[in-house]
Amino acid sequence: MASLKKELDEYLSAKDKSSVEINIPFKLNALPLERWYKSKGSGTTTNGLDSAVQSSWFPAMSRLQRLIAFCVFICLGIFCFTVASFYIPVLIFKARKFALLYTLGSFFMVCSFVVLWGPMACVQQMFSTERLPFTSAYLGTLLATLYSALSLQSTFLTCISASGQETTPIL
Repeated sequence: MASLKKELDEYLSAKDKSSVEINIPFKLNALPLERWYKSKGSGTTTNGLDSAVQSSWFPAMSRLQRLIAFCVFICLGIFCFTVASFYIPVLIFKARKFALLYTLGSFFMVCSFVVLWGPMACVQQMFSTERLPFTSAYLGTLLATLYSALSLQSTFLTCISASGQETTPIL
């Protein structure tokens, strides 16, 4: 046993003396969420927030608060999608409940990214020229689903608008 401890100590001391270089195939600042990992000294304002985060509608929220809100909205969206999936076997009889839960889950998912990225950055990205047709189609089917399920109470129109909502990419 003594020789095993001695060999382990020699191995660890040899490991400390040699320098190990790790090559990462990408730069961390090339990732889209680079502002979350910046140090306070690089391009930040006086209160520790960078200019992109401070110009959003939630400037007082810290990174941790944004991540917690993101996780809460994601969990609410997953919960709504899960409850909506329970209505799939009886979709013919409960199509409006399914569509409302599915729409609410979709809304929570979009809200999660709005909180994470900041409302202005998310709105600018959603309404950019190349994404404008998809955003307008998504918002149109979202409103059509809510209108046909709540106001018209039409199962057929609710199913059509909910299926259109499912096939439209938004983010």
